[in-house]
Amino acid sequence: MTTHEHEHDEDVRKLLYWPIDEVRADVACPQCGHSLRGLKKLPGVRENKVVACPECGHRCDVTELLRLHSVELGRRTPYVSLVMSPASVALAAAVCIGLYVLAMHLFNKPPAGWLWMSAGAGVLWLVAMLNVRVQFGSNRGLAVAAMAHGFMLLLTAAVLGGLATAGWLWILFSQGNLISAQTLAAAAGLAASLGLLWPTYRCHRAIRQACIDHFLRQAALRM
Repeated sequence: MTTHEHEHDEDVRKLLYWPIDEVRADVACPQCGHSLRGLKKLPGVRENKVVACPECGHRCDVTELLRLHSVELGRRTPYVSLVMSPASVALAAAVCIGLYVLAMHLFNKPPAGWLWMSAGAGVLWLVAMLNVRVQFGSNRGLAVAAMAHGFMLLLTAAVLGGLATAGWLWILFSQGNLISAQTLAAAAGLAASLGLLWPTYRCHRAIRQACIDHFLRQAALRM
């Protein structure tokens, strides 16, 4: 095996096993709750990510503990807000432009300037996407950002659809229209909107896990 091939295998091993020399995260032993920060890895362990708790001697897999605390870690890592920024820009721009066009129609005025507003929003969105690419250092960041757009669409559809169908049902019930084709249609629409919450949750969980995985890979390469 050449030196180059050996170095390549070492890089691959780092990405697969996320080796650590020292625990630099606030994780606790699952058996006794003792803090593991500052502990050295156990010698001779193939995965290179296991430490021994000094309090109870329990062998702790640090990477698995970080995964179990993914909610807390996801809130602390900057990548979650980073990959959500292009979708947030797109949603905010769509809302602002939509409200502007609606207001102009209400006042019987042509919505002049909405094309320029759309172009400006497009530039901001492109800058946000490029920032994701730079911060991630690979096109994987763009893929996660695209997933964030899907999450935002699902969440928007679930919220707006739920509010619209719930309001429709309330109007029908207030009119004494309890059982009719309209009531059934409104109930089906509300159920469909609520059903979107599950794929929305799964999409958000996948985004958070992708950000955590990237965070751990970067931390492993720095150690």
